[in-house]
Parts: sequence; C-alpha cells; structure tokens
Amino acid sequence: MEDTTNEVVHTLEYQLLHACHYEETMMAESFLKMPSGPNFDHVQWNFPRLVMDLKDPDDLHCLTLMKTCAHKNILQLKTVNVEGAHLVVWTEPYTGRLIDLLRKMKSNLGNPICPPPWVVPSDVLQIIVDQVLDGMGQLRLDGKYHGNFSLENTYYHMESGKPIVKLANFRVKKEAKLRQCQLEDVWDIARALDEICVIAEECTRTGRVPLDCYLVADLSKKLKEVSLGDLVTVMKDIKKHSFFWGSYQRKRFFVCDLPFALRSSDFKKDVEASSTLCTIPWDTDPYSGLLQDMNQYRALHKKHAYDGSKKTGFCSFCSGLYSHEFELPVVQNRRVCVDKVLQQRHRKACFEMVGMMPDRETKYMLSKKEAA
Repeated sequence: MEDTTNEVVHTLEYQLLHACHYEETMMAESFLKMPSGPNFDHVQWNFPRLVMDLKDPDDLHCLTLMKTCAHKNILQLKTVNVEGAHLVVWTEPYTGRLIDLLRKMKSNLGNPICPPPWVVPSDVLQIIVDQVLDGMGQLRLDGKYHGNFSLENTYYHMESGKPIVKLANFRVKKEAKLRQCQLEDVWDIARALDEICVIAEECTRTGRVPLDCYLVADLSKKLKEVSLGDLVTVMKDIKKHSFFWGSYQRKRFFVCDLPFALRSSDFKKDVEASSTLCTIPWDTDPYSGLLQDMNQYRALHKKHAYDGSKKTGFCSFCSGLYSHEFELPVVQNRRVCVDKVLQQRHRKACFEMVGMMPDRETKYMLSKKEAA
C-alpha cells in the first residue's frame, strides 16, 4: 500500500539531569537536556539498586564529585532521594571494597613468570594501581581533590572478570589549599602501596608463595618525594616507572635506551660496581641456548663473543637478545621467549639498570636525537 500521509517521524533524544525525588510530596524534579549528551545506556537500569545512606552534611561534597566528575574510575551518582533528615543515594553498581579484593588476591599479587619469590605486581595489580592514578588524574584535571583516599574507602566492580576501580568517599579538607590537598592525595596513594606491601608480607609469612615487593616499595618512595612543583605531570610521569612495565616496555628499554647508556663511562662504572646485577662469570649459564646463538650471530657479523668477565658484557648481551630475538634459531625453532628467560634468571636486572640512569628521559633521549 502506498503511503499518502507524507509524515516524517523524528526521534528526539533527551537526557534527564540531576534527578531528585521528594518523599513527602511524592514528586520529582529534573533538568531536561535536548539533545542528549553521551549515548544513554538503558541496560544500566537492569542492575540492582545500591543505596548509600548519607547523614553527614559534608557528604554533599562527595555527592557533587560523584555527579560532576565523569570518569570510569570514579563511582558515579545516579539519583538522590530526600527522605527525612538524610539523603538516600543510588549509585552505579560496585562489587566491593578494594582492600577486600587485594586481600583475596594474596599470592596473585605477584607475577608467576619468575621462580619464587614472585615479583609484585601481577598484571591485575598493575591495572588496579593504573586505574587509581587515572581516577586521581581526572580529579586534578577537574580542579578537585579526593581528600580521603585509602584502600578501605575505594570500591571496585568486576566486569568480564576484570576489576574496575571506583574512587569514592571524598571529603572536604577545611582551610586547606587546593594544590596542597592534591599533593596529599599523591602521598595517600603511596601509603596505599605500603599497605599492599604489608598484605604481601602477610602472604609470605603464612607459607604461601613468597612475594618480592621491591617495585611497589620503590614506586611508593617516588610518590612520597613528589612536591607541589611536580603536580602538573605527576600522574603521567609516574606511569613511566618500572612497576608498570611489561615485556614490551622492557624490550623497548633494552633495544632503545641501554645501547646509548653503554656509551657513558659513568654508567659503565656503575654497572661494574654493582654487586647484585649478575654473578661473574655470567656466561656459564647457556640461557636456554640463547648465548650460543648470539655469539654465533656476532661471529657471522665479524664481532667478538661476549665477555663473561664483565658486567657491561652482560648488559650488551641483554640488549642484543631483545634486538635480534626473532633472528635466533633457538627462538625460531623452540619458541624460546627472551623476556621470560631473562626474567626467570635476573628479575631485578632491568630495574637496576634503569636506576643507574635516572636522567635517561633527557640525557639519553637527546643522545638519540643527536645520533639521528
């Protein structure tokens, strides 16, 4: 049948903002926004309602941040009901407190790629700390601060088997300057990392897999050293720490940064003076066939074999392994993973080398530009 009405149907999308329900009058009010902003997810209303009973007037600050700071790592406020002398708040769903999740993780705080003691963090813990920094970074960008951060005051929600951090329980610090409060937020993250170390120590004492928290402790130390002048870039800069590194970041370090560092006489002196980097001679270990393949590769290119009596030779060996990994027969035929082999034998080597070049972001990057 032919349509003779000539009617045009338009879909008008709208969004209700700041919904508030008054129990006494059984009425509600809201602001209508047309067109709507982000796509509205109707599925979220299928989640069970989660209620927070807030009786302290200072909690209005918390509600404001939960409503105005839109970020996946900040617990979002959905609606507020005025019931008598207090407010009842419906939030997005969350699974529980972050401290409880970390205590349940126990030995899973560490990375099992290495023989015990396992190095903390695991991939999941990396994600958790990264999300805490992201949420805090959003607060700073919005000109806000947390004021009450701790593992106990932070929630998480499990999505597809992965935890999503939800910052909450914000507090006002009266008569305090904004930047000072933001700096104290950074120090609070450091204290939370110290608490993670305590959890790991408890796991070790109870006879489970021993855990090594040297990366967590160093990250905490770096955060405690942050000053007001560092606030602008701290959330971005701190993510360059070895705590957040995986195989890709380690490979990038050994391929790009280490060769230029080895041109520095000061760096080479520090390497040779290290008592923990590696044992001498270091070439008594065949490294699952990688050492033989690398020496053959060097001979093919008319270079001498690695010197097992020098720790700088060990550094060159590590750099060469990552640089030529997929050219080595043992990798091609037996699928040996360079990163796994080195992590199993020298879990702290990369961390120590990075520590010997604190100015690598400026000095060695400049060297690369000059070389180009």
